[in-house]
Amino acid sequence: MYDYSGLPEGLRNGMKRYVEDGIRPGGFLTACLENNLTGAVNRADATNLPRLQDIVRWLYNEAPGSCWGSVDQVHAWMDSEYMASRRPERLVHAQRPRHGSPPSQSLR
Repeated sequence: MYDYSGLPEGLRNGMKRYVEDGIRPGGFLTACLENNLTGAVNRADATNLPRLQDIVRWLYNEAPGSCWGSVDQVHAWMDSEYMASRRPERLVHAQRPRHGSPPSQSLR
């Protein structure tokens, strides 16, 4: 369906689950999807930080435009009836924290 080969190997499954099933990925990938550069850099590991440009390029060229770009778009993607119908029942209620979640550690 989508070509995930442009992503770092360790992110491919998480991105596939998010794009195709609406399952929330980890913090780094979520920050990338939400267009949150500070969050992405703060959460990146040594493998993904140098590949940030490749990830953004993949989102722009491969991912559906409505699944990324802002917090609201990411939430709408995961909350859509279609995506909810594709998730296993055990994951429907274990999705994402709401907007008021505490921030992660700082860049210090």
